[in-house]
Amino acid sequence: MTGKTTVNLLIKGGQVVTAPPGGYPVRGGKRLAELTVIEDGWVACAGDTIAAVGSGEEVRARISTTPATKVIEAAGGHVITPGLIDAHTHLILAAAEK
Repeated sequence: MTGKTTVNLLIKGGQVVTAPPGGYPVRGGKRLAELTVIEDGWVACAGDTIAAVGSGEEVRARISTTPATKVIEAAGGHVITPGLIDAHTHLILAAAEK
């Protein structure tokens, strides 16, 4: 056993924008601006779980892939936002105002 997590999705080469390590629980107010930006970053998922986020070297050290792993090349200006949820409620509030 390698101790690595086998992943079914690997997104690589994009600009990863995520919360800093240890940045949970959910933050609000001015702390929302505290983000980590990783150029040429990778994100790996195992099922519905984010297994690794970081540079290619960091992620490769923590994961293994199989021929079935879907690989998405995100280079060329793509932004990856793992785990960031923008829970806007504009549509819900608009309906409530009627």
